Amino acid sequence: MVVPPLGSAERNRIGLYFADARLPYALTLLLLGLVVVELTLGKLLVFLGLSWLTVALALAAQRPSEEELDRLVARDLYAVVEQAARALDRPDDEIQAPPLALLSPSPLAPGALGRRFLRSRTGRDGRVRSPVNRAVVLVPMEDQLGTWSCDLSSITGQIANLAIAEHHYRDIVSVRMEQDVAPASGPGTGAAVASGRAARRATQRLTLELTSGGRVAVPFAAAWQQGDFGSALAPTELERTLAAIRALLRDKR
Repeated sequence: MVVPPLGSAERNRIGLYFADARLPYALTLLLLGLVVVELTLGKLLVFLGLSWLTVALALAAQRPSEEELDRLVARDLYAVVEQAARALDRPDDEIQAPPLALLSPSPLAPGALGRRFLRSRTGRDGRVRSPVNRAVVLVPMEDQLGTWSCDLSSITGQIANLAIAEHHYRDIVSVRMEQDVAPASGPGTGAAVASGRAARRATQRLTLELTSGGRVAVPFAAAWQQGDFGSALAPTELERTLAAIRALLRDKR
């Protein structure tokens, strides 16, 4: 199946989701204007504050849903997975399971890759969505597990901090996925979940234990598997790929 790359209109839709209207500044202008409303300056400040609020409400009305955003990000990840497979340079018959992309907010967000007035947002599902993510692609090959990672801007499609590694199965002791729930914190994580409790975000970590005593730990908030074009997968649906990797470990030892 050929999946067309995201166009400028679709990337603008993603930008609308993460747009930060800086409402505190608008309210500050409005309050200052009301304090000195008798003066010409006060009237100007009130006008600017109200105009700013109007623009903010218009942006909020056009903001795409989380479902639409996830579908757009999944299409972006398709191109990333294809690029990872080409970089690892293996024939299709050596790929033992569909490549898996693990996604987590990048430390570079929200001002990374030359973009401002963007911020991460916490969705109704408690997951933090970011305009810039760390994407790690796992490619289970015949004798090795390939990893390809980068910082991906969903606003521009630009990638940075690219890294590629290959691990022989005989050098991997175990593969495990851990799940925990931690209170949300940081910019854009103040929304409450539907139950009314404080917003919480699920955190997962895929860990490779190596024979050298080292480990490769990949934290992630969502995942996407090649062949799924609807939305990001839930972490509990990753067992198929993890089972395939564990089977390869047993076979290659």
